[in-house]
Amino acid sequence: MAATFQNSAAVLSYMQGKFGSANFSQWQIRRRIMFSRVTYTEAGATEYSFFADALGSNSTTIEDTNMPKANSFGQVHFLLKSIRTRIFIKTWDLLAFSGLDASTLVSDLFMGFVQAGVLELSINGRPYLQIPKPFMFAPPGDGRPQVYSAGIQTMVLTEASPNTLYTLVGQIPFATQTSKRNGLYLVDPNILIEAEQNFSCKILFPSGVVAVIGTTVTDDTSNPLKIGVEFDGIEFRPVQ
Repeated sequence: MAATFQNSAAVLSYMQGKFGSANFSQWQIRRRIMFSRVTYTEAGATEYSFFADALGSNSTTIEDTNMPKANSFGQVHFLLKSIRTRIFIKTWDLLAFSGLDASTLVSDLFMGFVQAGVLELSINGRPYLQIPKPFMFAPPGDGRPQVYSAGIQTMVLTEASPNTLYTLVGQIPFATQTSKRNGLYLVDPNILIEAEQNFSCKILFPSGVVAVIGTTVTDDTSNPLKIGVEFDGIEFRPVQ
């Protein structure tokens, strides 16, 4: 069973009582973001599991995860304070937009998997957290500035307007998950995942699979669409 706390001081008090040490200098405390990314297949799926592979296992690289152990934080304690979801793709060629839904990932943000799903966190087989529409309600929330495109431009030089070099042809669809900090999903009360405790984090689509709409952009092999979950919190580990 996982413990929940209102603040970090309560965690320290709990650990003092459980592990019998009042010398907090024996613990290293640091903020840590743990992440896991998996491929969202074009055909969709009813379930995607995160943190299920450790770094270096099953060809997993640092671009996929920074987990030391599958479904566990190993020898450290992790106090979960917030959860984020993200969408990644290697190449999103905005200039390839042709007016069709399949030629832009904006279709998926407005009408696809981003508008569906449930994120579920379980610890030792017991559900602790459920977030409906996690890509909407648990967005990056990292305060990054957004850049908007004015559209494709082409060169035009005519006798009637000899000084006109460019003219607007069409605006490219643009949309992202919210980056506003006030949209960050906060875990309240905080959840402490203790050392060697087993947990699972999944995004489920219980109503059925949601296929990718922007298939002109994505390719499961050469340009896969990836989705990620990030745990933002505080790591407690013994001094080495």
